[in-house]
Amino acid sequence: MEVRCGHVSLQNILLYVHFIKLGIMTVINLYIYKLLVNRRGNLTECNFRSDIHAYNTRNSGQIDTPFMRLSKTQNNFVAMGTKLFNKLPQRLRVLPMKVFKNKL
Repeated sequence: MEVRCGHVSLQNILLYVHFIKLGIMTVINLYIYKLLVNRRGNLTECNFRSDIHAYNTRNSGQIDTPFMRLSKTQNNFVAMGTKLFNKLPQRLRVLPMKVFKNKL
């Protein structure tokens, strides 16, 4: 018998709990992990907002996201990685790569 809580079944919730206990990431979690690790590894190729002007603004540590006209390019691997990386706290962004991977 399957019990539903809104649109998520109890069976799916139990499966997700087992994934957490075993340390297994879901496909979505793996995708986000790969996006963030890729963006962190390619920081030298990025333009930061502080590179554009000399003013000390609150977003100066964020990666500048270039304008993309089409929705296909707005949702590509590099653009999504940049968006997600900018949402991370500053203390996580500056960690060495090995520590960064473990903290995610």
